[in-house]
Amino acid sequence: MILRCPIIPNYNLNDDHLAAIAQLGDKYSCIQKVEVLPYHNFGQGKAREIGREYEVEAEVPESETVQVWLDKIRSYGEIEVTLS
Repeated sequence: MILRCPIIPNYNLNDDHLAAIAQLGDKYSCIQKVEVLPYHNFGQGKAREIGREYEVEAEVPESETVQVWLDKIRSYGEIEVTLS
């Protein structure tokens, strides 16, 4: 099983959440690895097309920032962590 974890600044990006991801991956032997899915704003255009307001207030992170997240998760556990 692969644990796929979206990370959204201003919503779930904090050290406690990153640590919990690693701990969850370490706790269950059926989890082979963690894939981090950085926030993207692809839904913005879709929301506009259907006349909805895009309610997520987050910026797309730079690749260097995402690497910091991956390194932090790795530092909290033994599970393999990759970018998805």
